[in-house]
Amino acid sequence: MNNITLDKKGVVSPFASRQNMGVIDISNENHPAKEEIRKLCSSSYMINVSFEEDIETIKLFPHVKGLVAILCKFSINGQLIAYGRSCSVFSKFNKYITRTISGTLNGAFLSASNNAVKMLESFRTNDNQETDKPIVYEEEDLATDKQKGYLASLIEEKIPFRERPKWIEELSNNLLTRMEASDKIACLLNNY
Repeated sequence: MNNITLDKKGVVSPFASRQNMGVIDISNENHPAKEEIRKLCSSSYMINVSFEEDIETIKLFPHVKGLVAILCKFSINGQLIAYGRSCSVFSKFNKYITRTISGTLNGAFLSASNNAVKMLESFRTNDNQETDKPIVYEEEDLATDKQKGYLASLIEEKIPFRERPKWIEELSNNLLTRMEASDKIACLLNNY
């Protein structure tokens, strides 16, 4: 069964399934994406995780009775790289001690994890000292001259004068893919 839906004008819906529509195949082990995956997955870190009662948060909410607050810290080689906070309140709906505190610990851990990801990104960039390589598209993946020409005429016809420079700048991008051009054409045909 075909998952692609068409509107009344025969244009592919932006909410349609995108399977096999302009998907870049990276299954070849020599593809630049595979090389980047291997490079980024080669780093490993010994992260120390610790938990403590979050006294600062509790002091901020003296009017909340039954407040439980936990601070989670992530460190590498004794240096703090991230922390996360979570709190919960004992009440008639949330009265089980172990479950409440465990859930609060988990929330603090997730918060710290989210913050640690940002710090680990800086470690990776400092470790590699290479500039990011742009994604290299195969020529058949790039927008055709015919698509670009049609898109340019639609921009002139449908886009208000003040908004045109942004659209034209995107059109002049040499990395505009067929799929992106097709999406922009559909957008202009449907919305303007």
